[in-house]
Amino acid sequence: MTADLHKLSAGRCDYYVREVARDHEEYLSGHGESPGEFLGAGSEALGKAGVCSEQEFRRLFAWRHPDTGEQLGRAPRSDAMPAWDLVLRPVKDVAILYALGDQRTSRAARDAHHAGVEAAVSYLDGQVGTRTGRDGAKHVVGSGLVAVGFTHRVSRGGDPLPHTHLVIVNRTQGPDGQWRTLDSRDLLAHRQAADAIYRAAYQTELTRTLGIGWAEPDRWGNRAIVGMPPELVKAFSKRHEQISAELERLEREEGKPRTGRLLQYVAHATRPAKTHDTPETLHGRWQQEAREHGHEPERLVAEVTDRAERQPTVDRLAITRAFDQLASPDGLTANASTFARREALVALGGQLAAIGPAQLEDLTDRFLAERAISVMADQTVAERRWTTPELLGVEQRLLAAAVGRAAEQVGVCSPGVVRDALAAHPTVGVDQEAMVRDLCQSGAGVQLVVGRAGTGKTYALGWPGTPGSWTATRSSAPPRPGSRRSAWTPKGSSTPAPSTGSWPSWTRNATLVAGVVARMGGCWMTGRC
Repeated sequence: MTADLHKLSAGRCDYYVREVARDHEEYLSGHGESPGEFLGAGSEALGKAGVCSEQEFRRLFAWRHPDTGEQLGRAPRSDAMPAWDLVLRPVKDVAILYALGDQRTSRAARDAHHAGVEAAVSYLDGQVGTRTGRDGAKHVVGSGLVAVGFTHRVSRGGDPLPHTHLVIVNRTQGPDGQWRTLDSRDLLAHRQAADAIYRAAYQTELTRTLGIGWAEPDRWGNRAIVGMPPELVKAFSKRHEQISAELERLEREEGKPRTGRLLQYVAHATRPAKTHDTPETLHGRWQQEAREHGHEPERLVAEVTDRAERQPTVDRLAITRAFDQLASPDGLTANASTFARREALVALGGQLAAIGPAQLEDLTDRFLAERAISVMADQTVAERRWTTPELLGVEQRLLAAAVGRAAEQVGVCSPGVVRDALAAHPTVGVDQEAMVRDLCQSGAGVQLVVGRAGTGKTYALGWPGTPGSWTATRSSAPPRPGSRRSAWTPKGSSTPAPSTGSWPSWTRNATLVAGVVARMGGCWMTGRC
């Protein structure tokens, strides 16, 4: 489970203002939620804080100043996207604390959620920018988010679910004072990092206020509360069960594969209307449901609180283990050769529980300083990329091996063999023919094939039945430099050739050198590593 991020169209502002209670009495009766609140440094720059009125929100949605109505930059076109909706929610275990706890416990869960939202907004303030120059070629920092947070208490299934719709107006003020649209790539790239900051904040707050202990993380970095019964979590996850059941039906009866788009469709198609129960009715019903599943609310809350020190500290050994894992071949470079700071932050947040947002960012910077090497910058989003010394060493050994085998004169095919092979494939293009001739007749131990996606590299390098062609995977190992034989099994053969040496183990699919062609004992072999 990660934070949801959705684009909002021009008419969507009605949904948020419609959900707001008109007065305190209506809020207490369950016929509406609390009003939106201004959030973000961009809102502060406009002089706004606290409650956002309906008129102010509608003006912001139209890219106007909330007080004066003055246009913030150019007016939006009819097809413009006025805002984004970033939904932040805790794990269901926290929602159960909110539902079953006494007033103090319920307030602590709610306050921890709000602390997480504020921390996530503060993080995004420093990450989301805009673009200037011709065709938006230059990425620049913005003044921060202009955002309004709408906090709701209940899921569509009637279960406890404190969550905040963070409506981020698609506007920020650049360094030159001009208002422009946000660089959407920043929001998309930092969504998971903002969620990691949100989790770090609410975990720390609940440990500090209630002594909550946290279990091992799932693959998204979410942690259950130690002692919270899994069957109770499932019982209070009716919407999840509804959506899962419909997805399974569509897969079973209509053969539709489970995709993100299908999940979004099912979530909307099965969404029931919201109920309007008073808080007393809701909490009474939730406590009764807990009892029906064999759990007395007061006893349950007592069992899951005061399990951890209220001033949590992360010991040095845990930090070292986390750093070792992130820097290992199975860590940040398991599926890519470089990574950004935000990716290190997300991974570290998943490794360490109940550390505050500031400490998480400090540890991320420490990891980059101690265990990573800055290798390049992504100019499109003004973001620096990093790698690990281990992976850089692998790349350097590979490049050195490639350069050292340039004059080997191995695997040279006769012109007649090449001519016959090309004749058997009349559909290849002139450039593909030239590539095959170069690879089969130059004699270099390693050659590169570089080309745009879809230009036919793979087809020309790996014709069905081509002796010795291969594609490297995580378990593959490239040949030892200078060797004439290999332990790989050529395509179409089930018997591996004997190996004359070994090579440091390969542990990733990252494309270090595209289209490597290693010539071995009279045949040529292609691979991606």
